[in-house]
Amino acid sequence: MSKGSVAIGAGEARIDAALSRERREALFAICALVVLGLTALTWFRGEAYAVAGYDFATSLKPLDDLTRALYLWDERLYAGSPNLLAVGTIPYFLLQYVLETLMGSLWRGQMVFFTFLFLAPGLTMYFFARAIFAEARDRGAMALLAAVFYMLNTFVVVKWNRGELITLFGYAMLPLYLGLFEKIVTDGPGPARLALFVLAMFFYPVTLGHAADFVISTGVFSAFALWRVAFGGGAAGGLSRRAGAAAAAALAVILTGAWWIVPLAASVISGFSAAGAGGAG
Repeated sequence: MSKGSVAIGAGEARIDAALSRERREALFAICALVVLGLTALTWFRGEAYAVAGYDFATSLKPLDDLTRALYLWDERLYAGSPNLLAVGTIPYFLLQYVLETLMGSLWRGQMVFFTFLFLAPGLTMYFFARAIFAEARDRGAMALLAAVFYMLNTFVVVKWNRGELITLFGYAMLPLYLGLFEKIVTDGPGPARLALFVLAMFFYPVTLGHAADFVISTGVFSAFALWRVAFGGGAAGGLSRRAGAAAAAALAVILTGAWWIVPLAASVISGFSAAGAGGAG
């Protein structure tokens, strides 16, 4: 056996060892986050109770709220009112309805839903941090630290205290959008990556009815996208290829997201028209 073959074999062994170490680190981190996320189960003390009231955007009848969100006009508001932005809550109430159906009761469905809201920020931030720190030697530790902080910081505690679940839902999903976009820009817009990105973006309009949350999350995503297109690296190569990958992702989202983008545009135009008419009067 030549010295070259021995060197190649040793190099492959080191790569395999590094990959094995990364997998163990990732498994440990995910298990730790899941155990931490299961804390939410302690909030439920008996099946005779359901969480509702105050600002808690949980539905006692998810199917009714889901059906209501499908219509652009709501006769139950005032003497009838446009319901354009309610379309954004379709994924939110659909998830609650699916969980209630699968779990067999509203109470069990809420247990899973609350656990998801508490756990998801940690998992999505872990995914995003590993993607953005892909070249860092200690990216596993960095990602776990970022995930725990994102999951348990003061902002989250305050929002949980007030029961602003739609805000928490958008907050939980944002790192997932960023991480998937990073993968597309870095590795190229393969069919699987684009499909995952489009699937994740199905939940993007949940905060449409909360203008501040939607504007902030859209601003963060837009700023990140511009930064990675302009200064990113990786297999996707130069600026033109990164811009092409970003354009492919944007086109896929626009084509599959017309169901909420068109009502949003109509609502914005209507608001400007009303403001102009009021000013003219």
